[in-house]
Amino acid sequence: MKEAAPYGAVHRQKGGFSMKKLRFFSLLAAVLALGLAFTACGDDSSGDPTSPPNYPYTPPFVGVTGISGVSSTGVKDVEFSLSGATVDPADATNQTIVWSLTSSTAGVTDISGGKFTPTAEGNVIIAATITNGAAVSSDYTQSFTITIIDPDNFVAVTGITNVPTTGTINTALDLSTVTVAPDNATFRTIVWSVPASAGSISGSTFTPAAAGTVTITGTITNGLTLSSNYTESFTITINDTATFTAVTNISEVPTAWYVDAPLDLSAVTVAPASATNKTIVWTVPEGKGTISGNTFTPSAEGTVALTATITNGLTESSNYTQEFSISVAAAFVPVTDISGVPETAIKNTLIGLNNYYSNGGYQAPYTTVTPDNATNQDIVWSVKTAGAGVTAITGTSFTPSEGGTLTITATIANGKTPSTDYIKDFTITVSDPYTGPAWTAPPMSNSDLDAFGSRITGIAYNGTDKWVAVSQAGRIRYSTDDGITWAGAVSPFSYNINGIAYGKADSIEDSKWVAVGSNGEIASSDTGENGTWTLAANSSFGTTAISGIANGNNRFVAAGNNKVAYSSHSGTWTQTSAASTYMSAMAYGGGIWIGGGSGGSMAKSINNGSTWVKIEQSIFSSASGIDNDFRSIAYGNGTWIAVGSRDIATSTDDGATWTKVTNNPFDYTSGWISGVRAIAYGNGTWVAGGIGGKIATSKDDGATWTLSSDSTFLRTHEIYSIAFGNNRFIAVGSGSTFLNGGGSTTSAHIAYLDVAAE
Repeated sequence: MKEAAPYGAVHRQKGGFSMKKLRFFSLLAAVLALGLAFTACGDDSSGDPTSPPNYPYTPPFVGVTGISGVSSTGVKDVEFSLSGATVDPADATNQTIVWSLTSSTAGVTDISGGKFTPTAEGNVIIAATITNGAAVSSDYTQSFTITIIDPDNFVAVTGITNVPTTGTINTALDLSTVTVAPDNATFRTIVWSVPASAGSISGSTFTPAAAGTVTITGTITNGLTLSSNYTESFTITINDTATFTAVTNISEVPTAWYVDAPLDLSAVTVAPASATNKTIVWTVPEGKGTISGNTFTPSAEGTVALTATITNGLTESSNYTQEFSISVAAAFVPVTDISGVPETAIKNTLIGLNNYYSNGGYQAPYTTVTPDNATNQDIVWSVKTAGAGVTAITGTSFTPSEGGTLTITATIANGKTPSTDYIKDFTITVSDPYTGPAWTAPPMSNSDLDAFGSRITGIAYNGTDKWVAVSQAGRIRYSTDDGITWAGAVSPFSYNINGIAYGKADSIEDSKWVAVGSNGEIASSDTGENGTWTLAANSSFGTTAISGIANGNNRFVAAGNNKVAYSSHSGTWTQTSAASTYMSAMAYGGGIWIGGGSGGSMAKSINNGSTWVKIEQSIFSSASGIDNDFRSIAYGNGTWIAVGSRDIATSTDDGATWTKVTNNPFDYTSGWISGVRAIAYGNGTWVAGGIGGKIATSKDDGATWTLSSDSTFLRTHEIYSIAFGNNRFIAVGSGSTFLNGGGSTTSAHIAYLDVAAE
């Protein structure tokens, strides 16, 4: 029996594989497999197993570096196309641009198809995005700002000036100081160019490369029109070597300054402009201040010697020096505000803007500079936005000729800093209240008016057929045709006549005219005509000026200074107490007398003028030093109306309480020295007149007032007295007429207004 072969042994049987045969066939199989592999990887089209492998090819990535060809300007209402945009470099891998709107002040809301249409002036900011433009996984973005121009506002360039005419080879020539005209041209940026052989341009610097004559060209894109450039060429002579030009002077250095205020010296002028060396080094004596570059800051009051030195300024090897004497004052106090300019005004009323105005003691509102110790306080006025018929201001006042709004500018030279002006704008709204009835001036010649003198101070009516007027010149004139013509009467007065009244002195006498004057004089007349006037033997005033007189309840009452007197039978006058009131005007009505005067004081009498009691609640006063004197008073339709230099007030409880009129057309704050001097009542109508030639009427017992559309009094006139009679108001006063040759003349003036009975 045979033994089994060991594990893994090869049986050598007859006809089987030997070890050599096995190794041979294994090697043959490996070679065949390798051949098949090469065949599979070869060129299928050729079938050549020896061809190289056909792997996929990917070119290298090229990133975007910029986008150009986008205009920086566009035109209102004209389509703007982005189709001309170019991607750099030309072989960038990704070049598809997506446009989007970032912001717009020119009416653009979106971008469609690479186009948009602006509808207003302004700026359009857009963004260009190229997906994977910067890198394989990073977008490229670029922003563009496009300025939209309104063709109607386009200003073309007309010229380029101040271009240097000479230069030196290899020496930079500065072109940044040239001037583009006009200075409001829409586009002003200059791009310079020269032939390559002439030199090089870098921004606004030209460096010549050769001696001789060179033509340099300045181009302003869209400077001529919105679609065409402005170009201008200039000839510059280039020298081989620099020619030295000496400094001859330094100017424009201030002669006065302030402690601790920096003085900028960078704007001083070196002459000539072509000087070779122009850089200044400043020095100051020790203890007088500090120098930092071109800034000098004084440290003490007095005179300081400031020295300017230009190295090699006199010759190529010697310095130019010049000394300047500067007077240094105390620390500069800047202006912080200007106030007091009216916000409202009235048509045809002069607006006074000066710091202080006075006329006969009546002050106008005045502008105030804050602080009151500001170093510079002189105001120059100008019109910023014309309106209300005002286009310019001459001096410190103007007169609006129509309603509307205007803006004026106040400028104080060097008011903000020693070298900066203080500027403030004010808007004034001008109203037109001149809608009341027009008055008529009698057809009187200049000689007729001159017969009154310069000022008519009082007028009265006798209730039937006669008017009598008195004047400051001590003259008396009367009219029997309702003020159309006037005749003179011999006056017994030695000085001014201040007022006149008509009525009875007591119940048993006939009515008469009584006038009062400045020298304590009182005169009376039965007819008011010539040869009938006689002075009272004893007026009881001595030489004290008598300011006013009135009649009521069969009694005359006269007042002046701190004295009051009433009439008695046979022309005698009796003094009474004025209740510590400076009384200058009074009236009777509703069974009582009410009067007042300087300082706004008022008093009343309930016993026909025999004694007086002070009215405590008076809206007239001189608070804060502002004149608000009581001027005149009248009674009608159960209402008292008192007027003064600033206010109009009404009372319906016998003067116990007073109400200030809020729509006072004579308002002091209107910018002109306003105020009322006279008041009268008749036929349901109140009439007030005063400074500036104004006359106003009221139909509702003083609640509202309307200025006359034409009072016939000029702005320089003043109305002193108004009286009513025979359905007619007559106003009298004075005025200045300016002469062509300079100066002025003063004359009387009369006007009337007819008002029918209601």
